[in-house]
Amino acid sequence: MVNTIGTKNLVIGYDHHFGRNREGSFAELSDLSQVYNFDVEQIPEEDVNDIAVSSTKIRNALLTGDINTATDFLGYHYPLSGTVVHGKKIGNTIGFPTANILVEESYKLIPSHGVYAVDVKIEGDTNTYKGALNIGTRPTFDNGETSVEVFILKFNSNIYSKKITVLFKEKIRDEKKFNSVDELIVAMQKDIAFVTQL
Repeated sequence: MVNTIGTKNLVIGYDHHFGRNREGSFAELSDLSQVYNFDVEQIPEEDVNDIAVSSTKIRNALLTGDINTATDFLGYHYPLSGTVVHGKKIGNTIGFPTANILVEESYKLIPSHGVYAVDVKIEGDTNTYKGALNIGTRPTFDNGETSVEVFILKFNSNIYSKKITVLFKEKIRDEKKFNSVDELIVAMQKDIAFVTQL
């Protein structure tokens, strides 16, 4: 790293190890820093409710939809950003137009399928809106493709091609295949009522 990217300062986690069989330690990095002239700093363990925080625990919380735990560990609401793109416009046909979000960073972790209460920030708009976000395959319509789409409360503007960020506040429910569109509409009305009360 010193020769390739010119590392001057290296910051590692409290449990970081490297090399063959993870045998490299902070002590070894400290010795190497003297040889290769760089500074090394170790971030101490952080506890939340007597539980040691780690990136693995945060990822697992998001992947299981445990947004409250992820928020506690991160110290902020997990953000997901992307560009608003044209979708199948199913939401329009049932009275709930959604913004379909194309998440461009392939490495970005997307939480588990389900419906979430989120805050929404839109490029060029200083306001923060409440939203009900769905991650999933729209099983009621047998769509099959995973999508990320958000119904933004009290909002009615064309935002295609704009950048949008959603901040996860709470998981409302798991994704579900409803027996009819009417059942889906009732569920969405309940989702929106939940979001409104947050």
